[in-house]
Amino acid sequence: YRAKAQQVLGMPLPPANGRSVCRVLKDACAVLGKSLRVHLITIVSCAAGITITLLYSTLLGDYGQMLFGNKAAGKDLARMYNVWTCIGGAVVNPLAAYLGDKIGGGTKVLVVCMVLCSITNSIFIAGQTWPAQMAACASSSFYFCIYGTVVIKYALAYAGPARIGTFQGLLTACTSLV
Repeated sequence: YRAKAQQVLGMPLPPANGRSVCRVLKDACAVLGKSLRVHLITIVSCAAGITITLLYSTLLGDYGQMLFGNKAAGKDLARMYNVWTCIGGAVVNPLAAYLGDKIGGGTKVLVVCMVLCSITNSIFIAGQTWPAQMAACASSSFYFCIYGTVVIKYALAYAGPARIGTFQGLLTACTSLV
């Protein structure tokens, strides 16, 4: 398997660590258990923030049609969300990563930004005007952009580089279950 993977990738793979999947998961659970209260608060908070964002982004066509009374509005709302997602991916995501790395307490600043995005989305999501929906689209898509950076930085802070992948996966799984 490793020889074929190296051939396909065209580069050497790092040496195998020989740890079983069970051992890796046990290590990630141990990291989770060390600050369980903090991690549970983080998981529940992320789940609360991401739920409204996921529902909004996945139901835009039908929601726009219901909100504005015609099918074209649903398509327009979905297109607007896609545009804001592109802007978020091109501008907000790199900026969030840069700020998270460069300023003191960067992750805390990004968490505050996530909270502001959630609040903005909650305020404007039911607005029956295009400016309100523009604010909801922008805040919802920006939340996703910032969320990824925050989760990676959070996992790195608690698990370190050797366990970041498994710990991040465990956090994501727990957030999804909540």
